Amino acid sequence: MRIKQMISAGLFSVFLLSAQFSFAQLKGVVTDDANVLTPATETTLLQQLQKEEKESGNKIYVYTVKVYNQKDIDNLLAGAAKTVVASKSGKKSGAILLVVSPESRKIKIIASEGLEDRLNNEMCTQLIKSEIVPPVKKGDYDTGVKAGVAALQKALKGAYVSRD
Repeated sequence: MRIKQMISAGLFSVFLLSAQFSFAQLKGVVTDDANVLTPATETTLLQQLQKEEKESGNKIYVYTVKVYNQKDIDNLLAGAAKTVVASKSGKKSGAILLVVSPESRKIKIIASEGLEDRLNNEMCTQLIKSEIVPPVKKGDYDTGVKAGVAALQKALKGAYVSRD
């Protein structure tokens, strides 16, 4: 009986370990697992984000997911944060994760260390409320995500001004 319990516990541990990594991985700077973005928007965002990374060293990721799970998001951010590098200007650059979850009705912006001076929690909350939420409430995820990314890029340059 003891061996049976050990085998069961071992199999359960393997299951938990594999379940921990079963969430969708970022497939690039734009990952639309919720299928809310058009292919044209994905292409536009990809080009825009690659240009941002080349110019500033900052890497912005857009991730749409049907159901928001904090553990999954933390794991994704940890992977994205590994891209932190020193930019040409000497400023510390970093990674930003914009998460949109239609079914969970959540939108989050998470910035890695080194970007707090330009992208603090208050700025992220304001940006979400002003730029992303209005079109998303109407079901227009393309416009909301593109507006969010554009606002993030402005914020990183210190040029973002809220519409409110």
